[in-house]
Amino acid sequence: MKKQRRKLSIITQDLRIALKRETTDIIGIGDLLVEARYHLKHGKWLPWLKQEFSLSDRSARNYMQAAKFAAKSETVSDLGNLSPSALYAISSDSGFYTPEIIKVILQEAKKNRVGKDRAWDIALSLMPEEDEKKPPTSKELQQQFEQEAEAAAKDKEEAEAILDGPPPLPSPPTDKSSAPLPRDQALLASFSQAVRMLADLATKPCKKFAGADSTVPELENVVAFLGQVVAIKLDVRESHADPPLTPLNRPAAIQE
Repeated sequence: MKKQRRKLSIITQDLRIALKRETTDIIGIGDLLVEARYHLKHGKWLPWLKQEFSLSDRSARNYMQAAKFAAKSETVSDLGNLSPSALYAISSDSGFYTPEIIKVILQEAKKNRVGKDRAWDIALSLMPEEDEKKPPTSKELQQQFEQEAEAAAKDKEEAEAILDGPPPLPSPPTDKSSAPLPRDQALLASFSQAVRMLADLATKPCKKFAGADSTVPELENVVAFLGQVVAIKLDVRESHADPPLTPLNRPAAIQE
């Protein structure tokens, strides 16, 4: 007997229900992981995740952050229209998604399905545009380099503690965190923080990171991206040098 085709409207409704259940399942998994971690002593958490579930620490943290975020919501059903990636993004402690931005995202999720890309677009739309600025002078560039070096030195001790000890608890949000940063400032702040952390990690043996859950294509993309940023930064530095950098006076570190 030929199977009767269901109407598209019925399939669509079933899909909506299934996708909402997917999000609530993630929250439920996070709750269970939070509960289980209290039973495991220091140093036992990662081996337990790998042995019992083949689960990485990163994935487990995504689940737990989503669960803690959901605990602050009035009802879990409010999050049902968020895709897993969108839920992970807004529940992270990156500081990019402020309470005001999250509020707008959740308001849209009451009507429509919101994925990570849509959540990102909403966040960018709520950030004030910066006025165009003149290219920085050589003095300003030098000050920027010195400030970044000082910040990296201050963060070195904290980075060592992160590598050698348990992960620190997230800092409580301050009043300043609720004010959205201008779009370019938010991106630059995130980039600078990531570069400082990578600079500190670069002092460790490479073999320590071979077991990370990042893939080779991801790492190659990051290397290519950073290479392009360095090239642009050196071009800007050269164009604003006084006197202009020539093959004779250009520092050896940036020779072609």
